[in-house]
Amino acid sequence: MKPITKQIILLRLGMILALTSCQLQEVNQNSNNPEDVPISALLTSAEVVMTYAIGSDAAQYTGVFSQQIGGAGGNIALADNYDAGSDRYDQLWTSLYANSGQDLVRIIEKATEQNAPQYSGIAKILLATTLGNLTDLFGDIPYTEAFKGAANIAPRYDPQEKVYAAIQTLLDEGIAELAKPGNLRPGSDDIFYRGDVSRWTAAAWSLKARYALHLTKLNPSKAAQEVLNALYTNNGAGAYRGIASNDADLQLTFLTSAAQANPWWQQNALLPNWIALGANFVNLLNGNGGLPPDPRRPFFATPVTTTQANPVYVGTVAGKAVLPASNVGPFYGSQNSPVPLMTFVECKFMEAEARLILGQTDPKVGQLLQQGVVASFAKVGANSVPQAQRDEYLMKQGSFADGASATAKLNQIITQKYIALFTQPEVWVDYRRTGFPVLTPALGGSTGLNPGGAIPRRLPYPLNAEQATNQNIPTKTPSYQVPRLWWDK
Repeated sequence: MKPITKQIILLRLGMILALTSCQLQEVNQNSNNPEDVPISALLTSAEVVMTYAIGSDAAQYTGVFSQQIGGAGGNIALADNYDAGSDRYDQLWTSLYANSGQDLVRIIEKATEQNAPQYSGIAKILLATTLGNLTDLFGDIPYTEAFKGAANIAPRYDPQEKVYAAIQTLLDEGIAELAKPGNLRPGSDDIFYRGDVSRWTAAAWSLKARYALHLTKLNPSKAAQEVLNALYTNNGAGAYRGIASNDADLQLTFLTSAAQANPWWQQNALLPNWIALGANFVNLLNGNGGLPPDPRRPFFATPVTTTQANPVYVGTVAGKAVLPASNVGPFYGSQNSPVPLMTFVECKFMEAEARLILGQTDPKVGQLLQQGVVASFAKVGANSVPQAQRDEYLMKQGSFADGASATAKLNQIITQKYIALFTQPEVWVDYRRTGFPVLTPALGGSTGLNPGGAIPRRLPYPLNAEQATNQNIPTKTPSYQVPRLWWDK
């Protein structure tokens, strides 16, 4: 292990210990026995570890493949050429399985013992989110035999179709358990919603919509209707029940000390010049082709010049580093920036796509597109940009052209979602589902792990965490292309 990697891990550990210190003071003296860890401490730790893993390794590598991020140096540059070794994903896998995932399963067990259904409900929602991220990255994954620690270090893999069914079941169970009375209720130990059951319920319905939408390549109409069924009562025709505002987003806001800081800030502080923004993403922000600049540009990107009157934003080309280049801007790149897991903005774009699939002339589709863009402006602070600039952008980018085809509308919805969900792994899912936004594969992207050079469709299974230890792994030949995920056939 390289010293700089040790430094990152130590910072992550420091952040977790700092954020969980008030709960960890309650731990019995036998700290090596998980039976003695209070359910409150387990919840806080699981929330931090899971969010950090998704907001760091998962977000960085999927950001590179979707060309929001460019690899300017180090391991990220290898990913930019689709040549990062499968050992790169060991830490991500371990964090989500052996650390946060195992804690979530233990919470569910302890909640049953202690009559604490709100804890179990939250843990099941977070476990569904963990499984969703893992299976959308790797495909078939262990579930039914997983999370047992040393009792089973080689669990069997479940087909992705069954994992998706389990995700929806966990979310349904989580929603039901949140509504039950119990002896213990989460509070400050829940660093997402402070135990607010109504917000957790809305987040769960929104997550159900997400994992329904992922199946559009298998059955578009069925997937779209299930999105509406999740977001609205009465089979999609009743009251809205998803996340209803930016203030209710499922996200973790980090703190200002180095040990508690946002993962993008830590990446740039410890490994400067490893990442930059991708040219495809920056070109969209710049409005290349005569379009107005995106009002979110100064929030999502840093300029490469210090002239405030006319800042210049530059992206690096996939597979060929171009420096100097813009980096992650202040909204997601500051010490106390958030890492979102599910948002109101995403709900708007999901509903727009679902309604487009079910009725191409539905006027609500255009309204939802614009509402999603407006909500994104508000979330990142772009409402401080002059109204005239925002109106011009909405007229040209947040509205459909007269006579636009269904394909053109889908392209516009997904492209705007691609911008709005900057730094979130969901954009790579959308690209693999829809082919939008249109991306050009990286220069020199044909490698041993990625023969042919196409944009990656999956992550290879981790080298040390799985290939070297689990004889049940579906393939011993790592690849960024095959086998394709169940929903990506």
